Amino acid sequence: MSSDLIDHLYAALALSDAVLQFWISITFALIVGVHFVGSRLSGAMYRLMAGLYALVSVITLARYLGVSFQLIHYVGVLRSHGEWHSPWILQAIAGYGTFFLIVFGTIATLYFMSSIRKNPSTGA
Repeated sequence: MSSDLIDHLYAALALSDAVLQFWISITFALIVGVHFVGSRLSGAMYRLMAGLYALVSVITLARYLGVSFQLIHYVGVLRSHGEWHSPWILQAIAGYGTFFLIVFGTIATLYFMSSIRKNPSTGA
């Protein structure tokens, strides 16, 4: 049972990393695109891009939270069998850190988009 549970745990960890990598990739692409396009975005296109990015970020955060609850469950089962010895503080830093990175990174990216559109001299 333990080896299957550990396999599930590592699969969930891999999915968690993939979710974060996806969010980082779309964030970077949006920042670079907005930097080069700058103030040439029409109001409708800006709202569309900002809205879609916010929606993708919310979906990504929901996926991350779903995987996180799986991880918490697997670790709890392993701890109850005495087979998990990683300090909880490391798990808390990774979990909460990723959560806050996605939330505040999304807010910062939307602010960046807004500031580039309002101040064209900061764009390329």
